[in-house]
Amino acid sequence: MRKIFIGLLFSIAIAINAFPQAFNQIISLNWKTADGLPYNRDFSGSYSTEVFRQIDKTKYAFLSKTERSIIIFNIITGEKEKTIYLPFFPIDFAASEQYFFVASLRYLYTLDTNGHILTKQYFGDKIKFVDDIKIIGNQVYLISFNGDTWSFNKPEKILKKLHKGIILKDNVYGEIVKQGKHVFSITIFRTNNKPLTKTFSEKNHLGTLKLIGMSDKYLFVEVQSVLHEVPLRVSSEIRCYKINTTSIDYLFSVPIPDIYYTYIKHNSIVAKSGLNILVSSPEKTYLFCLPEINENLKLKDDKIYLPRSLYLKSYNLNEHLLPSGNETYDEENQFPKSPITRQQIIDNAEPYATHQWYCNANNIKDYDCGGVHVTTPSWVTVGNQVSIPYMWGGFSSLTQFDQGLLDGVSAGDSYTVGNGAGSACAVGVDCSGFVSIAWGLPVKYGTSTLPNISTAYASFDELLPGDIVNYAGSHVRLVHTVNGNGSFLLIEAAASATNWRVGYNTYTTADLQTNYIPRYYDEVINDPPDTINPTTHINANIWETTNFQVTFSDNDNIAIDKRFYQVCYFSGATWLANNNNGFLNDN
Repeated sequence: MRKIFIGLLFSIAIAINAFPQAFNQIISLNWKTADGLPYNRDFSGSYSTEVFRQIDKTKYAFLSKTERSIIIFNIITGEKEKTIYLPFFPIDFAASEQYFFVASLRYLYTLDTNGHILTKQYFGDKIKFVDDIKIIGNQVYLISFNGDTWSFNKPEKILKKLHKGIILKDNVYGEIVKQGKHVFSITIFRTNNKPLTKTFSEKNHLGTLKLIGMSDKYLFVEVQSVLHEVPLRVSSEIRCYKINTTSIDYLFSVPIPDIYYTYIKHNSIVAKSGLNILVSSPEKTYLFCLPEINENLKLKDDKIYLPRSLYLKSYNLNEHLLPSGNETYDEENQFPKSPITRQQIIDNAEPYATHQWYCNANNIKDYDCGGVHVTTPSWVTVGNQVSIPYMWGGFSSLTQFDQGLLDGVSAGDSYTVGNGAGSACAVGVDCSGFVSIAWGLPVKYGTSTLPNISTAYASFDELLPGDIVNYAGSHVRLVHTVNGNGSFLLIEAAASATNWRVGYNTYTTADLQTNYIPRYYDEVINDPPDTINPTTHINANIWETTNFQVTFSDNDNIAIDKRFYQVCYFSGATWLANNNNGFLNDN
């Protein structure tokens, strides 16, 4: 038996050694050292730097939300050149040789290379969450959570939605849509050309799909495949497609190692140097580059690999979260629970991310109260503030929160030891308190008791607005939107993930692996059916023998649940339904 095992390991090693490795290692960085990266672990995740960008041939910049900083490294010397500390909580950023463009919760800041703020532009009334920032030419573009492209026009600096889809190059946009468990489509929009669409069928069950970027005529897409439904296990790869005048052709893929030591918002980008991939492992963070992108790369089964050692191990941060010690009240099951619609849940939740309030000096505490210690979250300062702060064990309504401030208690509590201080000492919400309020519950439930009043789905594909992804004993997140690419806009009261407040984040299926369970509230009422017909627009020639685009738009934006297709043919005068295909059986 021992000989068989050794022989198997030897065979695997030989196979991996044969992998074509066209990637160059740009830099490797240690954790928590003077020339390394920060590291922080709490009950909602493990965090370091979430976004990275190339500045020039010798320098890369890394954005840390938890440290509120941009860290710049010289890839020639491997040393840290400088750290720029930000006076706000950053969500994403882009970098050029002269400027940094950094998005906070509601503003886009322009900074010079020394960190001085040059401009501040407001987008918070139009974009709930910035998913990405791109620099194309000399223009900066914001990508919203649902994959639309926005920009501040010149010279008025008014934020406008430019196009549906993500900008890839000048006047080139892309959209990727998960059509079903095994089908997705890529559409390329080009000025003065009709949209180019190709549909792909997959053997594996699809998770999230992400358009990464474009280099010359090569498009890079991250494809996440579901290996196991619940608990969720995902494999990821980056695919390269060649965009031709009339076709989208697959070239090769890069398997992503199953190593997620810290949360990374963008683990791959298309930079000046080529395709860049960041791998966060327990030992170090590694940054790799594929500098030459063409059809003559050496492949093995249409794949290019990172160093073989990265495929010999796995790690997922969601299996190593700190436990949440404050759960719920003993009396919870004695209270009746009322039915609630999905829209009501969202209406209850959203104000917690947008609530405006004023903080006085007496609302900032670091003291003992009610037998426990209370610490106001560090982002809370005297002056006008937005969003409800995190409070360990908190279950405050908006009215209770405002009254608590007037009474002089702490605005939130980030001291996560013991059972929490109570409303006589602080006001705010924790993760399960926020969900309990959104669900209209009369008392606070905990992450370990929310399963008592909810039902687990068999698949993350079933999630709808108002549902939750729950990690019993650690953290819970509320679903706001299921995006067309299979990602999720979630609202959560968290520590590092939202800077100790209620806020939005976009997560992929890979981000929700292992212990998060998709669930729906047992008393939820699905919203009433839509009675207003959507509009339909067909982009097609007179005769089409291949896939072509049909766009459905629902102007009242109510109750979109499923999208269907219908196979038709053109009689020469009118379009007719095919009786044997699609979902209609008449003309």
